[in-house]
Amino acid sequence: MSFRENLEDVMESSGIGKSELSKLSGIHIKSIENYFREKPVIPKVDNAVKLAQVLGVTVEYLVSGNEKKKKENINIHNKNRDFFITLAKLDKYNFEVVASIAKTLLHLQSKKHLD
Repeated sequence: MSFRENLEDVMESSGIGKSELSKLSGIHIKSIENYFREKPVIPKVDNAVKLAQVLGVTVEYLVSGNEKKKKENINIHNKNRDFFITLAKLDKYNFEVVASIAKTLLHLQSKKHLD
């Protein structure tokens, strides 16, 4: 499949429209629309990375459609989507800090339920 078809497929399965994708990725809506033209424009690498991050797939998946390269698809409620997108944008260090805090909270929560 083509980049446009892969992008469209992932957007559809994620329930994300063009305007929401524009907002979440920071890519202008006109650029997003250009990816869907009859003769679509292929995005710049940095934009492809942003799209992949928002949609939870790899750039390679968007380009090739290779299922084996697709990241684990997490079905999340719309109200949680912004949180997960923000989390995905963190650098490695800050991501690890948030992950450590979450693990600590889970541990404390499980201890509370045991008491």
